Amino acid sequence: MSILKNSNKFKKGKFENIKIEFNLEENSTFSDNSLVKKFNEIYDGSLCNFTENKTASHFNYKKQSEEKFRRHHVELLNYAEDIRKSEANVYFFGIGGSNIAPKIFYDLYKKKGLNKIHFITGSDPEEFESIKVSESDIAIIASKSFSTLETLDSYEQVCGKRVLKNTFAITSNVTAATNFGIPENNILKIDNDTGGRFSAWSPVNIVLPILMGEEGFNSFLDGGLKMDKICLGNENNPALLLSISDVFIRKSTNSLVVLNYDFKLRNFFEFAQQIEMESNGKSFNINNEFVKNSSYLLFGGYGPKCQHSFFQTLFQGSENINTYFIAEKTDNLNYKQMRAQVHSLRNPEIEISNNSENPHLCTRKQPVTVLELDDLTPNSIGQLFALWENKSIFNSLHYSTNAFDQFGVELGKKNTKKFL
Repeated sequence: MSILKNSNKFKKGKFENIKIEFNLEENSTFSDNSLVKKFNEIYDGSLCNFTENKTASHFNYKKQSEEKFRRHHVELLNYAEDIRKSEANVYFFGIGGSNIAPKIFYDLYKKKGLNKIHFITGSDPEEFESIKVSESDIAIIASKSFSTLETLDSYEQVCGKRVLKNTFAITSNVTAATNFGIPENNILKIDNDTGGRFSAWSPVNIVLPILMGEEGFNSFLDGGLKMDKICLGNENNPALLLSISDVFIRKSTNSLVVLNYDFKLRNFFEFAQQIEMESNGKSFNINNEFVKNSSYLLFGGYGPKCQHSFFQTLFQGSENINTYFIAEKTDNLNYKQMRAQVHSLRNPEIEISNNSENPHLCTRKQPVTVLELDDLTPNSIGQLFALWENKSIFNSLHYSTNAFDQFGVELGKKNTKKFL
């Protein structure tokens, strides 16, 4: 395996609607297909979540080969169409994986004249003190366990019992939802083996069909399935190549930055952050052996804005930073800005070294990966989401860790109850 961290000679590939410039030599090849085999086993339903004895069932929502998952989608699309036709204000209560993806899709596809969706994520009353819900409004509670404290508390503070008949629950715990008072025919079920951060393919993403209808939602699923199938095929698939680059660069840095240059996709870094840090923030592998460097500290944001904040550290700081640029290819200034920043990080005019006459003018090379989208349609976004999820799963396979549990998150929830 041969990888150059700061080479100007990059491996490139076009995969459906995404063109990728990898941090790999043009002639890099990989003969070990054991990781692809393990990924295929996860995709086919093996018990990959070895601490909780679960599968990773989010793939089944894209495949739609099992009756249960098809039924969940049918129910989702029926509810979404009813909400879409109502043109009512919608209040969406959820946090983490139950909020990040739906909010991104609202940023991407909201339209004038259709439902206005308000996202409520936390437990501080300051977030929602000005919201006044009327009896004709609609509420959606997204909580797989239906025990998420901040979600249920914020719903009760905002809605009380006023809109229970217009409240929909998205959960795998139907009993808890009905005990809360949600009408049973207002409950959308999700599979218990679908992790929250991988739930964009499930009824959690009701926002997409509300905005784009059945065709838009199915196009998103189709995009994700296309990328999954590409990743199943061989050791030169895009998710594995990105993962190999990540693992190699991790030896020299603990930071990864995701920069989106499309305003509508400005919050994608939050999705990438949760997928990477919640999946791979682990210290022990399947054999209970301690492992280091299994996760990055991931941050990011809207590229044109970030240029005027932390880009200084990218260009003249002392640290290597694994850098991802993501944009739709257009003739707009934002796309040209992205290409300019990529060029600048790959080709410093005066590179930092100990022998520089004027070190204050020097800049550094950074390892740069570029994901260039043909467009921002649901199909392309489905490919992007699946690519990032699959890359993070491959990262975990390098270290033999569990990408599908999150006991650290659960500890915080458990200890919160002690202070109530």
